[in-house]
Amino acid sequence: MEDIISEVLLTEKRVEEILQKARSGAADIKLRTEKEVSQKIAEARNKAQEITQSSVEKARLEAENTRNNRIKEVDIKNTEIISKNRAGIEKLVLEIVKMIIQTGCEEGTL
Repeated sequence: MEDIISEVLLTEKRVEEILQKARSGAADIKLRTEKEVSQKIAEARNKAQEITQSSVEKARLEAENTRNNRIKEVDIKNTEIISKNRAGIEKLVLEIVKMIIQTGCEEGTL
């Protein structure tokens, strides 16, 4: 009878040791898993930040190119308008100069 009780106690002790090892192993697995998850989250955040920065830089460059192209278009249109109306502009300038000269002469004679 003592042998049976000793055997039961010994078996309980072994089971307790096995359970303790299992608990320790589970805690290690949980800790490693949490570290891996944390690392994956950090990697995902870094990747998202890189993608965001890349997208912002691309949008900035596109906006800058659009702006530069628009400025070139406006410059070309301004040049075309001035070229088209050059004769009229020169005629108008000459008329204004004549008016100033005439007005100056008239004031000088008064």
